Amino acid sequence: MLTGDYLQSTEPILGEFNVVMIKIIRTAFILAVLLTGEAQAANMAEGLLGTWVGSAQGFSGQSYFKVTYTVVFDQVVGNAIRGTKTVTYSDGAMSKPSRVHAILRPDRQIIGAEEDGYWNGRLARKNMISLVYSERDNIVTHLPASLDVTLIKTR
Repeated sequence: MLTGDYLQSTEPILGEFNVVMIKIIRTAFILAVLLTGEAQAANMAEGLLGTWVGSAQGFSGQSYFKVTYTVVFDQVVGNAIRGTKTVTYSDGAMSKPSRVHAILRPDRQIIGAEEDGYWNGRLARKNMISLVYSERDNIVTHLPASLDVTLIKTR
C-alpha cells in the first residue's frame, strides 16, 4: 500500500497530478471493498424474509425449559431486518407477538433486539439461523434466561 511518506517522496518524479490520482484510486478501492461487504449483507438479508420456526432451550434460574419459536421477517431495508416473534410453550400456550429488529452483518452475524431480550447469532446456512437469545426477565420464571435457538426457514 502506498503511504503518505512514499507519495510525498516521489512527488517530484510522479508529478502532483499523478499523486492526486493515486490517492483518489486508493480511496475508491477502499470504498469499493467496504460497500461490497454491505451490499452482500443486504442481498443476504433479502433471503431472510419469510417464516422461520425452530426450537429454543435453556435455563432460567433452576428451571430448564424448551419452547418453539416462530419468527416472521416482514421487512428488509439494506441489511436491517424487522419482524415478529411468538413463542409456543410446552403446554401449548402462546406468547403475544413481540417486534424483532435485527442487523445482518457481512460476516453473516445477526445481532438483534426485541421487547424482552437480545439476539446474537449467525446465518449458518441460507435456510438456518443459529443464535443465543438472552432475556433480562423471563416471562415464566421472572429470572434472567439464555436460550440456544435454531430456526429453519419454512416459507
